[in-house]
Formats: sequence, structure tokens, C-alpha cells
Amino acid sequence: MSLYLKYRPQRISDLDLDSVREVLDKMVEGGKIPQALLLAGPRGTGKTSAARILAKVVNCEENSRKVKEPCNKCDQCVSITNGSNIDVIEIDAASHRGIDDVRALIESVKLAPARARNKVYIIDEAHMLTLEASNALLKTLEEPPPSTYFILATTEPEKLIPTIRSRATIVSFKKASKREIVLSLQKKAKAEGKKIDRKILELIALRSDGSFRDAVKILEEIINESVELSLEKVTEYLDKSVFFDESLLIKKLVERDSSFVLDSIKKLSESGMSAETLVDKLLLFVRDEILTLAGLKAGKSDFDRETLLALAEDLLDVKRGLRDISGFEFLPLEIFVIRYCEKGSSNGGNNHVREKVEVKGDDSNQEETADSAPLRNGESLIGSANLSNEVWKNILSRVGSVDISVEALLRAAKPLRLDSGLLELGVYYSFHKGKLEEIKHRQLLEKVCSDVFGHNVKVICSLIKPPETKRNVCDVILEEKQGDDIIEVAKKIFES
Repeated sequence: MSLYLKYRPQRISDLDLDSVREVLDKMVEGGKIPQALLLAGPRGTGKTSAARILAKVVNCEENSRKVKEPCNKCDQCVSITNGSNIDVIEIDAASHRGIDDVRALIESVKLAPARARNKVYIIDEAHMLTLEASNALLKTLEEPPPSTYFILATTEPEKLIPTIRSRATIVSFKKASKREIVLSLQKKAKAEGKKIDRKILELIALRSDGSFRDAVKILEEIINESVELSLEKVTEYLDKSVFFDESLLIKKLVERDSSFVLDSIKKLSESGMSAETLVDKLLLFVRDEILTLAGLKAGKSDFDRETLLALAEDLLDVKRGLRDISGFEFLPLEIFVIRYCEKGSSNGGNNHVREKVEVKGDDSNQEETADSAPLRNGESLIGSANLSNEVWKNILSRVGSVDISVEALLRAAKPLRLDSGLLELGVYYSFHKGKLEEIKHRQLLEKVCSDVFGHNVKVICSLIKPPETKRNVCDVILEEKQGDDIIEVAKKIFES
């Protein structure tokens, strides 16, 4: 059994979050536990444990309403602990989220408890319920039977419909503080007969991002791997594992140390972390730093506001680029890192100073940003080939012969990078990007590109700033497709 399950809180006094423990203490001491509760907060902070403890409180055979803690010895307490109590029903809304699931729940609510004093419904990930299911549940939450309690748990309360939030008493769970995590780990280490220096426990707390569950998991891995319990050895182990220091990674990225960042991404990938999880952790760190600079969080940030805001936008673009990437999970992130660091080294370290590039030709008086300029010789990621205008026109022509609407969409895009099996397109508008990323359109484009280059080509799209020109996309399409029925082209784009 894992340490997290082995030492799971079984009493209110066992709960690790001070604020939650105090709220539940007052609630139980007052003898007025609401029949509809909403436990809301980050993962790994004890929401489900608190829900089960409350289920024991209202059903403990040895417990009077004047005593706040369950005995954990009677049949009701023991059966709730081991998950066999038929009157305490736990529902995972992530997999039982539909209207039929909620209707079945509502029908069961009408039945009296089989053995316990009260029926308790614990609905985890409640924000996953569909709108129809949420509305169906609402009536029961408003007028629950006297012997029925509903305890909803969620990491995203804002996704619940407002009427459910207003009908339930909300208990807020926050990310654990370093002190709270250290105290929790000290108890578990002592129970396991391990003497661990506080500095090591503080290091684990920093790596766990406010999650008791993650902190215990790290502690368990250190113990199971027989890591020498010195600060140096534990730090070395954590640096090689899936748990990493977001602050250091962002710092190295801002310093344009692409070697360090790419090597870290490689290690994290090999350790089993998904690209989406990695990007989410970086985004959360950047968000916390932005809030700190805005005075909404205590502490001091080592980064400047503009760098953080731009990084947040870039990482959000990377997150969007992770969709529909099969077999190249980390590639959008790696591309971002390389381009970010290359831009820093070429413009004096300021990633967000956009140098102007003069575009020669019919529109020689136009300017466009370096970020949105077409691929040129020497702009390689790992030795990419130059994609000439003639090759691009060939691709457009071939696509247009199959589907003119896709060709029209591509007129609002330009090739940015070609690296063996990957073609990155810069797209001017989110609507066009969304259409090009639809499976049928992307597959057509990838097939044409693969035919042109003689090997398999994967296409990804990134939003870029449109060229600063008086001629818009419609002008270009009208000029270049004069012989076509433009109305039909437009209809195909919007209907496809």
C-alpha cells in the first residue's frame, strides 16, 4: 500500500490543511453539517479524505452529535474506511457525467438508508457533469431528503453552474503551504522510522506544488529507491526524476540556455512526464509570478512583468499546438525553446523586440515582423531546408486542385520552418488556423506536402501577426482566383 493511502487522514484532526480543519471543526461542533457541501480546491489537498471523514461523522455508531470525531472502530466507520458501506456512495463524475447517470442517482435518493443513519453521496470531479445533468441534480440539492447528504468535490468550481454553487456550502481548499507539507511529511517519516532532515522535507515541499499527495509520493520514491538522505543526494535524485524545479527551468529559458532547457525536457520525457503536464506546470509557475508582481500573491518575483506576460502567451500557444500531435508530443515545446533562445541571441537578449524585415517585390514599401517572415536560408531548427516560393506555390496549386477552400485558407498562412518530417505554418487568423487544423484539411495538406517532398511530412500551425499591408486576404484570393466563383469558395470555407 502506498504511503498516501496508508496514512490517509481518518479524523478531522488528521487533516493537513489548517484552514479546512478549523472550518470543519466549527461545523461539526455546531451540530449543523449542511446537507449540500462543495469541497473546492487544487488536487492532492485532501478533499476526498475530508468527504469520507464527514460521512463517518454523520454515521458513526459510537458518536453523539456532541462529539466531533468519528470513532473509526464501529461497523459504519470501518466500512466507510474500506469503501464497502452501501449507504456511502462515491461517484466519479468524470466517467458518470450524463443525464442518465444523475437520474439513476436521483431515483436512489428516494430510498431510505439500508443500514446507516444517513446516506451520503460523494461526487468527485463534479465540474465534469454535463449541463443537463447539473440541472437535474439541482432540484435534489435544493430539497434533499432529511437523511441524505451530498458532498461535491472539484478542482474547478468555476465550471459548475452558478445555481449549484449557490445551493451548496463551499469549503475552500488551498494549495498547502511549505510548513503544512513539512509537518505532514514529518509525521509519515516518523511512522516509517525514518529520520529526515527538515531541509530535505522543505525541498520536497517545494517540488510538490502545494499537493500533499505529490509530496508523499516523492517521499515514498526516495525511501523505496534507498536514496541517501543527504540534501545533496536527494537534490540530485529529484533533478533526475520527473519532479523538477519550474523556477530553474524558466530562469534558464529567460537566460536563453537552450542546451539546459532541452536536456531537461528530454529527461522529463524519459521519466514519463507528458508534454501537456510539463507545459501546464510551467504555465502555473508563470501565472503565480505574474500575480506576485501584481501584488495579488505574497512574495517577490525574480522576473520582469513583460517577460512573464510574453512567456505566458508563448506557452499558451505551445499548449494549443500540442493538440493533434501524434508521435511528436514534445516537438511544439522544443520548437518554441529553440526559437525563443535563438531570437534572444540575435537581438541582444530581448525576445520581444521585433526587428523589421524589408520585403522586396511588388509591395516593396511593406514591412513585416521577423517572427512572421517566410522561411529563409539559414533559419533552420536542426538543419531544415529552405522552402522556396515556387515550392510553396506548387503546394497551393496541388491543394487547390483537390479542395479550393483549403487553398483559400492557406492564402492566410505562410511556411515558417521545414525540418525533415515537420512543416510549421504561420497562420494569420485563429479562424483559419482552426479550419486548417481540422483532421480532413490537415490530412489533405500533409498528403500533398509528402508527395512534393518525397517523404512523410507532419504539419503544425502557429498563430502569427498578419503582415502590415492594406491588401487583405480577400484581396489576394480575388486577385489570384479571378476565374473562380468567389462566393462558392467562401461558402466552402465556412461550411467545411
